[in-house]
Amino acid sequence: MIARLRDALLEARRSTKGEEDYVRQLQSVREGERAKRLETEEANLVTWRDELKREVEHEQRVTLEMESWLNERRAQLRALHRCTYVEC
Repeated sequence: MIARLRDALLEARRSTKGEEDYVRQLQSVREGERAKRLETEEANLVTWRDELKREVEHEQRVTLEMESWLNERRAQLRALHRCTYVEC
């Protein structure tokens, strides 16, 4: 009777140890997958941020060019206006 109980206890410990190892390994795999997913997401966000920075820089250049062109055009129109209503 005691021998059977001891064998049952050892078998229970062995199966519990196997389950613990499986759970630990499964948790490790899940953590690795999560870390990989987060790294991929971070890389995508960095790429997106860099693209947005380039777009903003482009928009700023275009804005400066437009402002410059408008200022030149205004100066030309003022000169034309002076020539039209005042002697050149």
